[in-house]
Amino acid sequence: LLGGTFDVQVDGRTTDLAVGIPQVDNIVPGTTQLSIGAARDLEGITLRTFRLGSPVARVSAEGVIRSAGTRLSLSAALDDGTLVLPGLTGAHSLSLDAEGDGEAWTIRSALTGPTLTGRVDGRVADLQTSPAFDGTVTLSAANLAPLAQPAGLPDRRGAATLSLEGNV
Repeated sequence: LLGGTFDVQVDGRTTDLAVGIPQVDNIVPGTTQLSIGAARDLEGITLRTFRLGSPVARVSAEGVIRSAGTRLSLSAALDDGTLVLPGLTGAHSLSLDAEGDGEAWTIRSALTGPTLTGRVDGRVADLQTSPAFDGTVTLSAANLAPLAQPAGLPDRRGAATLSLEGNV
């Protein structure tokens, strides 16, 4: 993919797909649709569309990858978080926007749901030598009990919020 050109559209469908990984198998029950449209030219790679949809989960992405001027957007939604993590009850969604200029990436991401919420907003620089993040990260759990039990910590309860800000 680093040289040459292509222009491709791939559309597919699975029915009751099973790959032996419970977290994956649980989010692709019934009919799952996949659509990918991408092209590479002398400027870089363009992801026109990426869509994955099942009865319980949806993922979409688009963007361009270039030496300078990269932009990627992704969104995902899961009807029931317990399909991938026991304790992650209810519907959850994730959005991610990233832009790169060849030297660094600016990242904005949000996780929303009744069990967990989170946000990442910052810049990652020095990717080739010593990656460094400058920004904020926030993660909140409204109730630790359903998340603690699958982690082997059955007596944990209450709410928690973790906020980090600075340069790492």
